[in-house]
Amino acid sequence: MKNFIQIMKRPLLITGAVILLDQLIKLWVKTSMPLGKQIPVIGEYFRLYFIENNGMAFGMELGGESGKLFLSLFRIVAVFGIGYYIYTLSRDKASKYLIIAMSLIFSGALGNIIDSV
Repeated sequence: MKNFIQIMKRPLLITGAVILLDQLIKLWVKTSMPLGKQIPVIGEYFRLYFIENNGMAFGMELGGESGKLFLSLFRIVAVFGIGYYIYTLSRDKASKYLIIAMSLIFSGALGNIIDSV
């Protein structure tokens, strides 16, 4: 276990920080912005919009409860697969940039599971 934590130290720190920041921003948006509002962050180039998406990417949805169950199971399997991949990358001393990139993807996948709960 100690070896696992030593190998996964950087990816776990990145993942934890990104998930915490993601959830704090979502909490702030939900408690301080009405649905559909936008806030310019960097002029006209970057705006923060408050929208809700009950499905997958681009608002696509799978039918009914069985679709939600399938999507949830897929997300869980994907998180385990990405987590294992990050572990092997870290163990094999792959490029730190690849590990950081995969950790960001992993954070997004975990965030999707948290949001769907």
